[in-house]
Amino acid sequence: MSATIHYHDIGDYLSREEKLKIIDDFGDISGIEWQTLTPDKHGDWLNKRNSEFDDYIPLAPEKKFDYLSKSFFTVYSLGLNSNRDAWSYNYSRMEVIRNMKRMVKFYNDQVEVVRKGGKASNDPKRISWSSSLVSFLERKELATFQENRVVLASYRPFVKEQLYFGEKMIHRRCQWDQLFPTAESKNRVICVNGMGGNKAPSVLMCDCIVDLNSQEAGAQCFPLYWYEEIKAETSVMELPGLEKQSGYIKHDAISDFILQEFCKIAGPRVQKEDIFNYVYGALHNPDYRAKFAADLKKQLPRLPLPKNRKEFEKIEKIGRELANLHLHYEEIDPWPLDEIAAGKIDYHVEKMAWAKDGKTVRKDMLVVNPSLTLASIPKEAHEYVVNGRTPLEWLIERYQVSTHAESGIKNDPNKWGEEHDYPEYIVELVKRIVRLSVETVRLVGELGDGRKAATEDATQAHPSATPPYWWKSGKWGVASPMPEGGHVVMGLKHKWYDKIEAGLKHEELREVKPFWDAKLAGRKGKELRAVTFMKGQASKEQMTWEVLRVDFRGNYYCLELGKRIA
Repeated sequence: MSATIHYHDIGDYLSREEKLKIIDDFGDISGIEWQTLTPDKHGDWLNKRNSEFDDYIPLAPEKKFDYLSKSFFTVYSLGLNSNRDAWSYNYSRMEVIRNMKRMVKFYNDQVEVVRKGGKASNDPKRISWSSSLVSFLERKELATFQENRVVLASYRPFVKEQLYFGEKMIHRRCQWDQLFPTAESKNRVICVNGMGGNKAPSVLMCDCIVDLNSQEAGAQCFPLYWYEEIKAETSVMELPGLEKQSGYIKHDAISDFILQEFCKIAGPRVQKEDIFNYVYGALHNPDYRAKFAADLKKQLPRLPLPKNRKEFEKIEKIGRELANLHLHYEEIDPWPLDEIAAGKIDYHVEKMAWAKDGKTVRKDMLVVNPSLTLASIPKEAHEYVVNGRTPLEWLIERYQVSTHAESGIKNDPNKWGEEHDYPEYIVELVKRIVRLSVETVRLVGELGDGRKAATEDATQAHPSATPPYWWKSGKWGVASPMPEGGHVVMGLKHKWYDKIEAGLKHEELREVKPFWDAKLAGRKGKELRAVTFMKGQASKEQMTWEVLRVDFRGNYYCLELGKRIA
């Protein structure tokens, strides 16, 4: 028995009542524009994968530590999962030491209680249990506090915190003991989003341990090196290609197979580090990320070989520049933002926020605290997105004073500056992140043919914004000059409507689907000038806003809103 499935997309962000109202307004099915769905070989009905993707070489090996793997890397690791972040992470090294010392002591006390036949305490202000720690408890194993295992880690994109990496207190260590076995171990990892997420493909290089949730669906991290501990039975004979340091043998994580393939194309001087940079550049290519957006949500990345030496050198060079920028963002020159002071400047940060002009949010100005506002933030600083947010948005969210409800542990980003006698650190970091974002946009623009060419070929643009672009049928397109009346209507959930009305939300996203292709990308040369939002489909309450531009953010159309019109 077979059946034909007909599909109609009624839009995103709608409540059950709003969806039912839309269906009711059709009257009957004859008034609905249907799309016939058939699954592909992967069982995908919507957001189908591109069959070309399977022809490329996988980054990940089928089996880790396989020297003969026909992949880019011989090993990779899931991001670290502490399962007790409030305890294990903190901006202050002293706070991490203090918190974990008392937790380790309390854990050992509970081991003694269990040894005597008692029951361990679950007091959340004194300990955070996980299944792995419970297993150690059941085996009556004591823990040792290791102060030398307090290391710097990437907790979120461009947000570093101190991490306690000691024994027994990390729930899932994954391969991190082999990637960064000591605080002195040098390495780099390329981290991408895991499988099964909804955000656009994301990639970021780090030079330290990376948290599981730094990328959506669990960060998957591909290293430049991995380390093998030299044990008593380990042969320490001189072996070609292996470097020994601090009790460990350093191995290349780039496979010999992929080195041979690149040498055939680009010549015998290609090094494995060059391939590492090539991978980082290729994963940033906007054309690649748009073309394989569905694949990169459902599988780990695969990459094509460069067509020739010239293409390899271009991508490797940009990948190397992106790597230097992203790894050393705390050292680059700050962007020259204007500082608007209200009296004597205090660099202490409780929670930063965008400035407001009445009800309109201004993303060119950031309120650091009542005494200081940073102004003249360029628009390009909002175009670089990693794991669903711009680096500035990550800073605003993470660099705020917070207290964990269960444990009562306070995490204060100002403590790092205090411990390093650098009170203006957060303000300077904002300026540096602006430069990082602007430079990343420039470098990524040099990678793809589409977006760069679209920008260069634009002859006219919206008077209040850079040329809008959208992705359609495998190509970037630049919107034509807007005729009067370019307009679309959207229904919103009440909470999103209220936020836009209050000036707390200045953009609206719609997933790239046939329904919104027709309304936003398929306007036959018409550029969107205005959008009317309805507060629920059944409500008569509505408002109209100017649209500055329709951009493309990952797998979503992004409407940037200007002023309210009606």
